[in-house]
Amino acid sequence: MRVIHFAETLIGGPATHLNQLLPFQVDAYDSVSVFCPERHAHLIDVEGVQIIPFADTDRSPSGLLSLYRQWKAHLATHQYDIIHLHSSFAGFVGRLTRNTRETPIVYCARGWAFAMDISKIKKNAYALIERLLALRTDAIINISENEADLSRWAGIPQDKCHTIYNGIKDAAWEPLPENRRACRLLFVGRYDKQKGIDHLLSAMKTLSREGFSLRTIGGSIIGKPLIDDFPEEIIDLGWQDSATVQTEMNAADAIIIPSRWEGFGFVAAEAMRAGRPVVASNVGGLSEIVIDGVTGVLCRPDASEALIEGVRRLSNLNARELGIMGRQRFETHFAAERMFRQIDDIYQQTCPHPPRSHGTDPS
Repeated sequence: MRVIHFAETLIGGPATHLNQLLPFQVDAYDSVSVFCPERHAHLIDVEGVQIIPFADTDRSPSGLLSLYRQWKAHLATHQYDIIHLHSSFAGFVGRLTRNTRETPIVYCARGWAFAMDISKIKKNAYALIERLLALRTDAIINISENEADLSRWAGIPQDKCHTIYNGIKDAAWEPLPENRRACRLLFVGRYDKQKGIDHLLSAMKTLSREGFSLRTIGGSIIGKPLIDDFPEEIIDLGWQDSATVQTEMNAADAIIIPSRWEGFGFVAAEAMRAGRPVVASNVGGLSEIVIDGVTGVLCRPDASEALIEGVRRLSNLNARELGIMGRQRFETHFAAERMFRQIDDIYQQTCPHPPRSHGTDPS
């Protein structure tokens, strides 16, 4: 089987997802390729994957037209058994290209555009676009039950939809020390409206006076960051590689995720892999990953006051036990091999006369 993944951006969730999935696919399939921006190509660190970089574009009409032409030109000279599209912009461009209908298309929105904090008119417009593009799609992957519910609301054909939680490979971890008060907080993500870092920094004005500290990992992807300057008491590390993120999680007492909306929430799964409790907004996929009072604390979204109360509540719970329960939940629900097997099943069902995969151990 020859598979190509197409991502218009790799920063954040797309790179995390692919770096977990691709080792299994390289071991199982004849060839695995990634069509991605040249400036992001270094974010794929899986041996055996063919990187096909395209010239950088933006999200303006002219930029998307350029991306469409580059994608169409590549497909004109290459053949694949499966095309796997990641996120809305690749999903839009990838399904407009006529000759891709000869090859089965698998699409994952990685967070439906109509789930964003936008006007009702825009929500309905995005839903209509997705319904129309679904006609040119063979299989659609929802990354949470919340995403599946949203796809039903939008009228997307349910016979094409499959729900598969994101998975991540295992990593070394140690539980928090006994009687540890969760006061060392860590934020990982984009510094934009969706991730709610503005509410977090507002909350830290109060929490810092109560003995809580915050370290942040991330940055802006497109346009001006939501935050210009960080208060001097907050340590901003900028974008870091996965190894550094793991080290920082192991050093933290709790991970805080104040998102306004979230299709899944990779950071929450990574936190539970590290055996760390999570304080998260009660939105989207986060409400499925984090079990309130068991693996962390869920808060009312879009409010710094709710974050303050959530962090205070966590500090009065047994952070060590919550982290251990989170680790157990990671092992049961969010392992990378489970994700690969479920996606492979979709490929096999979708591809005409597919060759059965061989082996699933990427080591």
